[in-house]
Amino acid sequence: MDDLHAEREKRLSELAKSSKGTQANLARAKAFSWAAMAGGLAWTVMIVPSDEDIDRTVEGWKELAHKCGEAFGHDTGLVREAIAAAWAGPAMDAADARLVEFVAAGVHLAERVRRRSDALSDTVEDLARIHKVALVFSVASLGVIVGAGIAARFNPALRPVVELLGARLSAVTIVCANIAPAAAAAAIAGYRAFDASRATKIGDREITGFRRS
Repeated sequence: MDDLHAEREKRLSELAKSSKGTQANLARAKAFSWAAMAGGLAWTVMIVPSDEDIDRTVEGWKELAHKCGEAFGHDTGLVREAIAAAWAGPAMDAADARLVEFVAAGVHLAERVRRRSDALSDTVEDLARIHKVALVFSVASLGVIVGAGIAARFNPALRPVVELLGARLSAVTIVCANIAPAAAAAAIAGYRAFDASRATKIGDREITGFRRS
């Protein structure tokens, strides 16, 4: 449990720290290169004020998925087989059949929640990688831009080099800022494509979950 808590604490502020670090590097780079200003403006939409809400949401869905699994079974395949076998016997009659259908709907819900939890976790991990790339590149670029910018104050012939470096930093930053929403959209599309909220078959019965048919 301590290891789990430590890992959770380690994840806190990762997106916020990375996004704000990139923002700070871009702000410093703008002092030496006008071309870096475009990247700074593009990155403003990527700033994550705090990871608390994100972490709370991710952990909330994980906990909900765990509780659903505890209630109806973590291994949906085994539960499906048991339900299918029950429907083949006396449980087809009245009350037993209703109970079996309730459990089947519970399995259906647990599966849906698990898929949504996984999709959300994958999205956060993808965003973290994008932010990390932007941060690392901005750190490396800032050092070169500052060095070249200082040198350009003594040798104006180096000014085009500084602006070229600033333009490259802006280009990479803008690409990262555009990839982030694309990654989130892909995760949402993937979840919808495999969403267990759609009707599923167990034996010869169609289960739609805890909702109206």
